[in-house]
Amino acid sequence: SVAVIDTGIRADHREFQGALGTGFNAFTGLSGTNVVTDTNGHGTHVASIIGARVNSFGMAGVASRSTILPVQVFNGPSTSDAVVARGINWATGRRAFVVNMSLGGPVASPTMRQAMQAGVNAGQLCVVAAGNEGQANPAWPARFATESWARGQIIAVGAVDANNRIASFSNRAGDARNFFLVAPGTSIIGAYHTSQTAYVAMSGTSMAAPVVAGSAAVVKGAWPWLTAQQVASILF
Repeated sequence: SVAVIDTGIRADHREFQGALGTGFNAFTGLSGTNVVTDTNGHGTHVASIIGARVNSFGMAGVASRSTILPVQVFNGPSTSDAVVARGINWATGRRAFVVNMSLGGPVASPTMRQAMQAGVNAGQLCVVAAGNEGQANPAWPARFATESWARGQIIAVGAVDANNRIASFSNRAGDARNFFLVAPGTSIIGAYHTSQTAYVAMSGTSMAAPVVAGSAAVVKGAWPWLTAQQVASILF
């Protein structure tokens, strides 16, 4: 299963029929798919890149047979480190193998470090967007990939365009170069929250991370005995 730590999900979108496990709202502490309603669109888009079903319409996700666990850690555009950490901890408790975090900021949060460390210790693979500031290094929490406790189980993801060139907005690998992958992240079509049949094209390292998270889920699905470390090293 893949936990999507984001703005929630439009659970009744046609791309998610049979795709969703339980969800979690890190603000209210409630579980279920009816408590993670996406009012932003970001989480729905990211989740569809991972797990949109193969059917006769729209698109297909990278891991179109995976189970998505939508974790809402944004109310509109706002959140806090504590709320994100609560979402990660919930995903760890649910034994989500992959955690996708298409989010980031300029400072290292001790609260988030703690939650991700617990996830790593529990055998989780964290896939984190590198950020869209065009900087030499990834933003946090992607940059935690460089720390020894991460044990190669945190992947920082940058974005490339259709010509396979790094996108101008994408943060670069910098000191995380041994734990950094790129994936398509410009004008990526995905499901949207405005209706059950809505799609939109979006750009960002937010769109690249779920390509890698989906790839990790495909590898794990084919060889279930692989550890997070092994799956990551195969992707690298």
